[in-house]
Amino acid sequence: MSTHTDIIAALRTHLLAVSGLPAARQLENRTFKPVTGTPWVRESLRPISAELASFGNGGLVQERGQYLVDVFYPANTGTRDAFGMADAIVAAFRPGIALTYGGATVRVQRAERAAGQSEPDWFMVPVAVTYFLHRPNQ
Repeated sequence: MSTHTDIIAALRTHLLAVSGLPAARQLENRTFKPVTGTPWVRESLRPISAELASFGNGGLVQERGQYLVDVFYPANTGTRDAFGMADAIVAAFRPGIALTYGGATVRVQRAERAAGQSEPDWFMVPVAVTYFLHRPNQ
């Protein structure tokens, strides 16, 4: 059976393999204080639904969710590096790949980046990786 911990571990393991990913990272439930002027990324997991996908022997439940990765680069330094990193993350999470950790085999449905957002100290580009997985209905 999959758990939140297995799902995020499968996705995080894949994220950490992205070439050029900033070393500073705010991972779920870990203390972090960004250093102004240093690029960093923030992750979170957003479960969307869990619904019956098939019948028989209790059936299978399809869980869907989004792995959210926010890319932060220093303000007033242009957008090229921030968009480049966001695009590299999107490319790494290509549709259809299967990511496994513990009891979870997570399949990527799509990955996309949104418009950049200016903040006082940062330029942030959000990336959303939509995933699904099947688990026994227990």
